[in-house]
Amino acid sequence: MGGLLLFLGMTWAEEGFSQLEAESLSVREEVVQIQNGRIVDQDGVLTFEAGSLNRSTGAIDFSDVRVELTSGWFISAETLRGQLNGKAVLSEAAITACDCDCPVWSVRAVSLTVEGLEDAKIEGGSLVIFEGFSLPFPSF
Repeated sequence: MGGLLLFLGMTWAEEGFSQLEAESLSVREEVVQIQNGRIVDQDGVLTFEAGSLNRSTGAIDFSDVRVELTSGWFISAETLRGQLNGKAVLSEAAITACDCDCPVWSVRAVSLTVEGLEDAKIEGGSLVIFEGFSLPFPSF
C-alpha cells in the first residue's frame, strides 16, 4: 500500500496538489476510486464523499462536494465533474461567504461551470436570503 500512496502522491504533486487524504483508495487500471477525500492546494481545500480520477485523461467525478477557497468563499455541490486543472461543472451548487450550516445568503445554481478561479457561468441561478426568500436571475 505504501508504494501506491507514494505513486499517487507523486501524481498529485505533478498536478499541483500539495496534499491528498482519503479514507480509502483503490486503483483499477487508470482509474483511482476515492472515498471521503480531501485535496489541498494553494487555492484552497476540496472535500468530497466519493469520487474517481482517471489518471490518463485527467477526468474527475466527485459527489457531495465542499470547496473552501483561500479567498474566503465556500462552495457546496451535489457533484463536480470535469478535468484536473481545467473546466469543471458543479451541479446543484451553492456559493456563500459564510462557513456555516445555514448561511444568511447564498447564490444557488442548477449548474455552475468553472474555468479557472476567475471565470464561472451560472445556469438556473438565484439569490437565496435566510432560506426563505429566493430571487431568480438570468443565466450569465
